Amino acid sequence: MLLKHSLSSRAGRLVVTVTFATAIVLVCATLATVYLRPGNIDTGRPAGELPPILYPAPDFEFTTQNGDAFTKADLNGKIWVSNFMFTSCPSICPLLTERMKVIAARVAVMDDVHLMSFSVDPATDTPAVLLDYAARYEVDHNQWSFLTGNDQAMRDAIEEGFKVSMGGPIDRNDLSSVMHGTRFVLGDQEGNIRGYYDVETDDGIDLLIHEIKLLRQAK
Repeated sequence: MLLKHSLSSRAGRLVVTVTFATAIVLVCATLATVYLRPGNIDTGRPAGELPPILYPAPDFEFTTQNGDAFTKADLNGKIWVSNFMFTSCPSICPLLTERMKVIAARVAVMDDVHLMSFSVDPATDTPAVLLDYAARYEVDHNQWSFLTGNDQAMRDAIEEGFKVSMGGPIDRNDLSSVMHGTRFVLGDQEGNIRGYYDVETDDGIDLLIHEIKLLRQAK
């Protein structure tokens, strides 16, 4: 009888311990959901304060993957995100495009947000090449523009305007040596640059989406 009572007590304690541990895990998971979700991101600013205006985005006129002219004026009234890539890049560009695709999915219901990918190799990345590249990523052409054009005009816009390194000249024998900027640029409805974001991590994308929502709420 003593042995049976001892085993019963141990079993009871084990059940209590397991139940308590399970409760702790559930509480931690709940706290993580509450405090780590995008709505509670720490921007380093007071809650609800907009990202600062850094400087105006450059004027530009380039060509989309569909062969259409695209200018800064086409962004009037829209929030926008831009990145910089080239289709023959063997290293970071596929990742950057995949990250932009994640952003595209998260802003899909926001028709006032436009995405742009500027080619740092415009001589090779013709509209036809960009169209094929966009097809590989199942891009919504109304939401996301791939842009190409005159090499010097592109360099002026990227480096002087967006203040991002374009890299180059491109060595066809060592495409991985092209060191262009990888941060994504956020712009507002008035054509101002509001920030630069490292989106290689999910936290970076969460922060960018949070800033987009702030800009939309301020309309």
